[in-house]
Amino acid sequence: MPEQWERRKRCLHIVDIENLVGDEHEAGDRYAFEHALALYAEASGMRPEDQVLVGCHPGLVFTAQNILGSRGQIFTGAGADGADLALLEACDPDFIANRYHLVSIGSGDHIFAPLVVELIGRGARVKVVARSGRLSAELRQVANAVTMLDPASIEAA
Repeated sequence: MPEQWERRKRCLHIVDIENLVGDEHEAGDRYAFEHALALYAEASGMRPEDQVLVGCHPGLVFTAQNILGSRGQIFTGAGADGADLALLEACDPDFIANRYHLVSIGSGDHIFAPLVVELIGRGARVKVVARSGRLSAELRQVANAVTMLDPASIEAA
């Protein structure tokens, strides 16, 4: 591991929870959100001390906040890609790369690919955790590592 990564032993999680839940997210089912976040946490290696940023539709803030508790921050935006854009606006690549050795992105949306490129260019490692069948080719290509979640395990819970 390069010396610059060893100085920063922290991980940042950027989670597009609606993307991980899938089409069922519109129902706002707390259990579906909770289960998707638990699967993501396991797949990403999330630790209690890690910082977590979650993006969701404004109508789902209460559900997301209840699940997340005080562990992180919720970012919202309405309309097409609203939550994704809110997350991206909150992510300063210089700030993140200087403070975190690893960034884990819970989404398969291509909209996160430019952020991944910027973070890697600044020395951060970026892992993508995506739902099987929902990972864009662009995001897969630029990430250092990819872990797939099985949608059946999300939906079966």
